Amino acid sequence: MDAEKTRELFQEWTGEKPALTASAPGRVNLLGEHTDYCGGTVLPMSLDLGISIAAGPWREGELLVRAHDLEQEARVDLGNLVPKGEGHFADYIAGVAKEIFSRKEGCVPPAGLRLLVHGDLPNRAGLSSSAALEVASYLALSRSWGCEGLDGEVPSLCLAAERDFTGLNCGIMDQFASWAGRKGKVVKLQCASLEHELLPLDEERVQVLVADTEVKRALAGSEYNKRTESCSLALAALKEAARKAGLGEPGHLALAGEELLERAEKEGLEGIPLKRARHVLGEEARVARAVKALREGRLADFGRLMFASHESLRDLYEVSCRELDVLVESVKGMEGVLGAKMSGAGFGGAVVALVEKRALEAAEGAMRQAFEKEFGRPPRILAVSSGEWTLD
Repeated sequence: MDAEKTRELFQEWTGEKPALTASAPGRVNLLGEHTDYCGGTVLPMSLDLGISIAAGPWREGELLVRAHDLEQEARVDLGNLVPKGEGHFADYIAGVAKEIFSRKEGCVPPAGLRLLVHGDLPNRAGLSSSAALEVASYLALSRSWGCEGLDGEVPSLCLAAERDFTGLNCGIMDQFASWAGRKGKVVKLQCASLEHELLPLDEERVQVLVADTEVKRALAGSEYNKRTESCSLALAALKEAARKAGLGEPGHLALAGEELLERAEKEGLEGIPLKRARHVLGEEARVARAVKALREGRLADFGRLMFASHESLRDLYEVSCRELDVLVESVKGMEGVLGAKMSGAGFGGAVVALVEKRALEAAEGAMRQAFEKEFGRPPRILAVSSGEWTLD
């Protein structure tokens, strides 16, 4: 997150210094994939890469936004906050503004703002650039308008903005990790209750690698929403099985338990909804074991669960692709490579690997060689560290 560069770009654009600069991190999910919208537990890490927004005054009632990296500008009418559509970058900012107004009584912006958006986070690589943009937008807008009393609602506020303005039925993990993540920590988040804690990650011993396939996907138009629909069908079947057995109905798929899944299967749950449910419940069990391993410093055990997670995402949830699989397979079994899996929604994006620092060069080399042999081009590999939001 390069706040200083963002300030310089703002001054080049406007001829003035910004009033403030807000930065928010992207995230990589170490374990607990495609369970956040099913009420599961996830283990994301906020990154030292993210999105920065420099803000300064502008004409009343309007946001003038420049996305430096996209070389695009947009105007947002604060009196008529409606989506521009088709994943337009300004929709994320407008959605956050609308949520601030609806939640903060009496929060009327005294003036419009010019916003310069700049990031070092690869766009659409599964590292949650959208959540980073939303959290940075909240910080820039709320501080500029004196509406910071909503800090306790930031993840839910940003989630509502994304759902309402982009049509993506995502869970809350990305926004929560960007807001609550801290340096040197992994966030353990129970997505149904929002109970969370920060767990230590020994970054002196291990390095997190992110290998971007540069296979892009527009989530709102992808298979993502179909997965959420299948999970809803599975949950309905589990509730029906619970009623017939005189048991309490599960409120969330991830919390239903394997025994109830077996009952539902006997009652007729089959096909795609059954496969999706098996992944979700299996992933929840893996996270429980991974949390214990992380607390006890058993990073090798944690890594093995990452490999198992990828297999489930590939075979049961069917959100991987050949590019992701090649990267994971290229380092599986290598000495010093503890674990690897796809991270994010899938259908492209990135792989996250947990690697001992002594094996870093070998792991990067293996990924590059295998990927280039298969696809004729190298992947983009980033060695990332943990990070947190800032406001200057």
